[in-house]
Amino acid sequence: MLKKNIESVPKDKVEMQGAKGLQVQWLFSPKDGVPNFSFRIFHIEESGTTPQHTHAWEHEVLFLEGEGEVFVNNQLYPFKAGDAFFIPGGEEHQIRAKSKGKFICLIPNSGC
Repeated sequence: MLKKNIESVPKDKVEMQGAKGLQVQWLFSPKDGVPNFSFRIFHIEESGTTPQHTHAWEHEVLFLEGEGEVFVNNQLYPFKAGDAFFIPGGEEHQIRAKSKGKFICLIPNSGC
């Protein structure tokens, strides 16, 4: 069993091309010996973005704070705190914040 408090997990700036105003906390990942999924919390600034990208693995996203849009396959879907999204592998996607926000993102360890 593992236990962490988010206050003890460092926030790392996301340095990928296309990322703007984005930090990540890796709560659980293969580095912790977790076998299947990685659990991340992202902090995004007002007008911040994740990179617009595609990859083979799925992921699940739960917005805890903020508002904005999720871009998936050339369509925009608004989000607010409490909204959850499932994004299948192979779909081009990006998160675009209208206000400061926070979201959880789960990915399989094959995506790390």
